[in-house]
Amino acid sequence: MSQKKVDEYKEQKKNRREQVAKEKKEKAIKRVIGWVVAGLAVCGLLVGIIVTIVNAINANKTEEESYYLTENALLDYAEIVSSKEPDATETEAAVEEEAEEAEAEEAETEDAENAEASADTEAAEEEAEPAEEVEDTEAEAEADD
Repeated sequence: MSQKKVDEYKEQKKNRREQVAKEKKEKAIKRVIGWVVAGLAVCGLLVGIIVTIVNAINANKTEEESYYLTENALLDYAEIVSSKEPDATETEAAVEEEAEEAEAEEAETEDAENAEASADTEAAEEEAEPAEEVEDTEAEAEADD
């Protein structure tokens, strides 16, 4: 062997312990990173499965009715008990009042429409009168010639 190769071999033999320790550290770091990545992948998969199961359960779950007496139920019951059914005469009077109100509203609507129509007619007549006056003055001018 050449002297150069012998020197390299001696150098490698001298630093062999540090090189082996360095390689072991690199392998350990790679192994830890691999386990962390694999663990995160498994956790993500489990979370996805759990979320899917929970959503399926909530979608199929129907709300159970509660048969316990609550404050709202008491108030509703109190309103039912305290209210009385109207007599037939009261009902007829209410129907007649509603009919009268409806007729009054219809009359007001018709009055408003008639007022608008008459206002439109008056405006149209005012516009038409000046045109007739112009024609009359033209006819008079021709007659004078």
